[in-house]
Amino acid sequence: MNGFHHKWGRCCAMVALLLTAGCTENPFDSGSEISAKTSVSGRVILLNSSSSEGVYVWLEGLSLGVFTGPNGDFQLRLPSPSSQPGGGFTGSANLYFYMANFQLDSTRLVLRSGEFLYSQGELNEKGELLRPRTLPKLLNLSTALRPSAIPVSYDSTLETIVTLQVLAPQVELLAYGAGSNFLTLAAIQKINTAQAWVSSLYSGFLQIDTTFFSGTYVFTTSYLLDPYFLTPGDYLVIPYIWVKQDHIPRGLIHSLGAAYEKFDLNYVNIPFQREGGRLTVTAD
Repeated sequence: MNGFHHKWGRCCAMVALLLTAGCTENPFDSGSEISAKTSVSGRVILLNSSSSEGVYVWLEGLSLGVFTGPNGDFQLRLPSPSSQPGGGFTGSANLYFYMANFQLDSTRLVLRSGEFLYSQGELNEKGELLRPRTLPKLLNLSTALRPSAIPVSYDSTLETIVTLQVLAPQVELLAYGAGSNFLTLAAIQKINTAQAWVSSLYSGFLQIDTTFFSGTYVFTTSYLLDPYFLTPGDYLVIPYIWVKQDHIPRGLIHSLGAAYEKFDLNYVNIPFQREGGRLTVTAD
């Protein structure tokens, strides 16, 4: 596979996650005697994974989201009805469970006057999901770096070797490609900070490429690093790739600060289980 050279350049700091609220009115029978509450909880299980942490649980209509904890548990709380659009959401809304390289899942919940109706659909009388939601894995992605540790004065190429292993019969992937290389863009994020940068575009023609994959693929790309561009610390090199699935609400992606099928720094907000890609920068 041919390698491609890119230039890392500072772009802007990663935008913090911002959850915005929306409302879709759908009047519901106000005569029901079923009690209503303001939180829903449950567990998400990621199949073929050692951890179920970091799944994004998002409620449409109000555009509220939380991430699962280390065991895949979550609890989503509604704001007070008075602070919701219309003075309290009434109707039904899907609760989505999203990890980008796993199968999207959802369940429908019912709300009235800004509160959940328990003991309906997938909720028990305590507002808990009746069963864990299990998400099958679609894709393994691992990134190897050569070298994986550099001094701040490093003035040469950083080679990335990205291995994609498709676990479903086939998966549709979207990336920016050039020539025979499907993966030519990446972000670099300093670990445990909101600092992120994006590689500059390949000097040749670069286009969005959507392709169906099955099996295993390896892509190699080389980036040029400016000396002293990165300060000492640990970073993640994050290849830009979308796993396309039907019925992913654009509002879900927007609530993470990102734009679907568009490359910007907010892409690093998208939950995606990856392996490798760690770069250590040391002082001279």
